[in-house]
Amino acid sequence: MMLSADAIADVIEIVRPNDFYRTANAKIFDTLREVYGRGDPVDAITAVEELKRRGTLDEVGGHLAISDLVDRVPTPSSAASYARIVAETSLLRRLIGAAADIMDMAYSPQEEPEQVADAAEQRIYEVARHGEKEQVASLHQLVDEAMTDLERIQNRESAFAGVPTGFRDVDSLLSGMQSGNLIVIAARPGVGKSSFVTNVARNVAVDAGLPVAMFSLEMSRWEIGMRLLCGEARVPWDSIRNKRVGAEDWSRIAQAADSLHEAPLFIVDSGNVTLVDIRAKARRLSARRAGLGMIIVDYLQLMSHTRRVDNRQQEIAEISRGLKMLAKELEIPVIAVSQLNRDPERRQDKRPQLSDLRESGAIEQDADVVMFIHRDDSDPAKKGLADLIVSKHRNGPTDTVPLTFLPHLTQFRNHAIAVS
Repeated sequence: MMLSADAIADVIEIVRPNDFYRTANAKIFDTLREVYGRGDPVDAITAVEELKRRGTLDEVGGHLAISDLVDRVPTPSSAASYARIVAETSLLRRLIGAAADIMDMAYSPQEEPEQVADAAEQRIYEVARHGEKEQVASLHQLVDEAMTDLERIQNRESAFAGVPTGFRDVDSLLSGMQSGNLIVIAARPGVGKSSFVTNVARNVAVDAGLPVAMFSLEMSRWEIGMRLLCGEARVPWDSIRNKRVGAEDWSRIAQAADSLHEAPLFIVDSGNVTLVDIRAKARRLSARRAGLGMIIVDYLQLMSHTRRVDNRQQEIAEISRGLKMLAKELEIPVIAVSQLNRDPERRQDKRPQLSDLRESGAIEQDADVVMFIHRDDSDPAKKGLADLIVSKHRNGPTDTVPLTFLPHLTQFRNHAIAVS
């Protein structure tokens, strides 16, 4: 690296400081990377001066160590090959460390087998993603990361920073669904929770082309597939079931099948899914697809915890927290559908409130965004209309977004441009 600028560009794409076994080599590498990043020439002299400035020259062995490194390099053109050896050896060391940790957990009598299996899988997953992330960050690092994100936002083609829901006014309010966020969609039974998140899954997978993992604990994959196909074709399921479908309808169904066929939407419809199951399947899908765009869980109250807990409130709280941690781990938005308690039915104002979330206030605490779906079909003037009430938005404003609901297609649309 101190002999060729091209070698530096190759190496920093392959190796990180924590890939080096010797601390001195890690510090030297980090120093060279810093000098290169400033646009200064990288050689033995600038390396020594930067190490002096950092106060780490003696820690790495002084001038003699730097000179020795330069003298021992056979040829700079092989730098990328050497870097791969360092990275591969580092990976093996991390695997050995992970295996030791897993053995310790397996021998621990306090841990339940399911928890050990989950922790073991997470440990291997971290290694596969090239090691753990730094747990401690300086303000200098945070500011640099923030500036990089701001530049990315400024230069992006999309109008939104996050994953688009496909609903214009919702995306405008949230700027899309943000990575690492837990988004809770809640409503009373029969209002359209599952329909709404299925619509969002379709929009993300088909329109945005991002892989979506949908865990459906209530609807079967057949039901979801049929809803998606009928909605895409704009042909009601009742018409198909009762054989009232003409040639034009069949043509639209065929076109819809083509448009949905390659969409990266993966549905798990097991009726008994635990948090451990979701984490395991999500990690595998993420690794197989080089990342997921979003996860949907429908719905939260049907999930169970592998570990025994004192009461249902505590169980839901741990599941909610686990979904939030999964969103942060995979750096994607996670949508969790939630039921409401019966309090709205007892009030004169039927519109849901945060206190109506069923079984645990922890859902509200863990969620970055909470949205309620409210429909008042008893009022003829409001038939076919729905309000998406954004009651909590940790990093932005709250508001109510009007949508149109088409019950014959079990589909929500942007209010201003809805078509039957």
